[in-house]
Amino acid sequence: MRAYGENVIVNQLEVPDTTAGGLYIATSAKAEYECRGEIIDVGDARNLFVGDQIIFLKGSKFSVGVGTDQEQYVVVAATDILAVL
Repeated sequence: MRAYGENVIVNQLEVPDTTAGGLYIATSAKAEYECRGEIIDVGDARNLFVGDQIIFLKGSKFSVGVGTDQEQYVVVAATDILAVL
């Protein structure tokens, strides 16, 4: 799968159940973390690279299942990326 135009393909990062200090993260707070991922392919977007970890706008993603195991990836427009971590 390859990104087309000003889009990137992202492997969403798993949301941890606890913080580094051992505190449990509430389910409602996990929604905030669901907008983070690692870029696995870049279309024509500039200043973004494979391997970059990003934060993108909530609701701006399009989920895609790929392969026989239907591994989930998301397609995000470069304009919806808020930050590179």
